[in-house]
Amino acid sequence: MQQSLRRRAPGLRIAGDRFECIAVLGSSPFSMVYLARGIPQSPGLVDSFSSSSSSTSSQHNQFAIKCLDKISCDDIQRNCQKREASLHATVSHHPSVVTLLEVIDREADKYLYLVLEHCPDGDLFNMIAMQERYTTAWQEDTGSAIGLGIELEPDGADTHEQREGLQADQYNGNHEGQRGRQHQDEERARTELESLIKHVFAQIIDSVKYCHSQGIFHRDLKPENILCLEGGTKVVLADFGLATSETRSKDLGCGSAIYKSPDSFGGIDNEMSDYDTAANDVWALGVLLINLICRRNPWKQATMSDTTFREYVRRPDVLLDILPLSQQMYEVLIRVLTVHEDERCSLDELASMVDSLESFIVPDKVERRRPLDEPKSASMSPDPVMSWNRGRREQQRERANSKDRLYSRGARRGSQLDIEQAAEFVEERLQPSGEVGNTFPLIPVRLHRISSVGSTAEN
Repeated sequence: MQQSLRRRAPGLRIAGDRFECIAVLGSSPFSMVYLARGIPQSPGLVDSFSSSSSSTSSQHNQFAIKCLDKISCDDIQRNCQKREASLHATVSHHPSVVTLLEVIDREADKYLYLVLEHCPDGDLFNMIAMQERYTTAWQEDTGSAIGLGIELEPDGADTHEQREGLQADQYNGNHEGQRGRQHQDEERARTELESLIKHVFAQIIDSVKYCHSQGIFHRDLKPENILCLEGGTKVVLADFGLATSETRSKDLGCGSAIYKSPDSFGGIDNEMSDYDTAANDVWALGVLLINLICRRNPWKQATMSDTTFREYVRRPDVLLDILPLSQQMYEVLIRVLTVHEDERCSLDELASMVDSLESFIVPDKVERRRPLDEPKSASMSPDPVMSWNRGRREQQRERANSKDRLYSRGARRGSQLDIEQAAEFVEERLQPSGEVGNTFPLIPVRLHRISSVGSTAEN
């Protein structure tokens, strides 16, 4: 399905010639998502899609259309398609859920079409990893306090005063004054950045809370399934392909490995036959929060076969060793990432705790760097935060799809470190060193796109 339709995407007409495809937005084994426009000769289409609830892009006659293959799937998969459409339609009107404008499921069609509002700013993964929307330059070690996408310059007379003061400091050699102003700029950047992250995360929690209130549990919460609008300040929940109305599920293989709770793998002792779907969503939000503030994943999967997760079960404060977290942020995460589902915090508690946080990260942790020529003993854990090589992001992401690669912070923008040396440095440190303990070089997982494992259960 994918290759043939991808080749035909530009100009391809679908859904009874009601839409013309412009480009492919995404794909999976049984579906394609197109950017499409409504064909003007269909007056009913224009009328039905011009309501005030439609997105700005939809008002400009552009839509995201998910095409689900009805021919190549069995009866169970066909029921899953219908379930996705039904559950999404139930919560579609919420402001933090992507709007499902129409479901087209005619007997004569080979595909079931979900017509969605188009979110032109892409998904949250792109905003976090590629656009770095929630990262300030001081986090990237450039020595600058200018936030990416965040306006730092004060309004009015203060701007002129600060500029004059800075010029005077530079002229008179007042480096202390320059450092003081740089510190103020960094603090302002941090405050504005963390306010933005709180705002975005609150929208995600709101969408999940509403779904749960309607008896719908997403089971695949991850940055790829959250779409962005308004430059990343507004986000909406998408893709209900693995959603369920079951409060407990026996479908242990469902979801995306990095975001799945230990209970959805069968528990840390492998004795669980089902899991709480609401608590599973809460766990995924904890990992997603780490993505937002650190641009990293804490582990590859929450099972005892994963080195970092196994150490986390033994010693939860390992998160403070491998991520630049503030103590407050750490205390929130251990309430969310509690291995026993009945002890995990609620969505309301999570929202309250995040909103009351004074700081997410410790800047000093971000700024540390270990020289490559330092002795490589097993007792040394590499610093976890690594700035990506901007010119090779796409290549690295493709590589990550076929082989999970762990990165430490070794190559950074503006430094003299070579990225290949840094990668080699990290690979050497990833070799097993015997018994896992305090001295094992634990490294968080580089953030990369991952695929979901489909559900075979019927509701």
